[in-house]
Amino acid sequence: VWKNRSWQPLIYITYGLFNNKRYEEMNYIRDDKSMAEVLKSIAYINTNKMPALKQTDNSELQVNYEMWKPVLFKQMEVFNPKVILFANTFWLYKKDLMDESCQPTYVSPNGSIHAYVKDGKILLDAYHPNQKICSHSIYVNEILDAIRKTLSLSIE
Repeated sequence: VWKNRSWQPLIYITYGLFNNKRYEEMNYIRDDKSMAEVLKSIAYINTNKMPALKQTDNSELQVNYEMWKPVLFKQMEVFNPKVILFANTFWLYKKDLMDESCQPTYVSPNGSIHAYVKDGKILLDAYHPNQKICSHSIYVNEILDAIRKTLSLSIE
């Protein structure tokens, strides 16, 4: 699993969060495969519940979201996560999770990550982990910063 490009950032994010590290302070997963064990501590909920191509276009994703919405929300209820990373899908969920006019609690410096707090949970509107817009280090560190800063803001 650690060789999968989509899983690598999730491993670094989770490992960094649990071990209070930034990307550059962590080993490469290939050098410390035990880092992938953190995946046993998270839930991965895919909006599309059926096999698909490598990428799903937005109209198909919308159809899948509407079809699987009861299952998706039941999974979120059962797993009861403290942090939810929406991998370029927050636009689907936002209207059902909060008021459309709700403003983010935190926005990353480059504007790529928006963090919201709802019922004590951090909801992250971010790129998909397999994105090719920025490096793994920037992606991982910006998500870690968003979580940490949102946690500190919600404590104040």
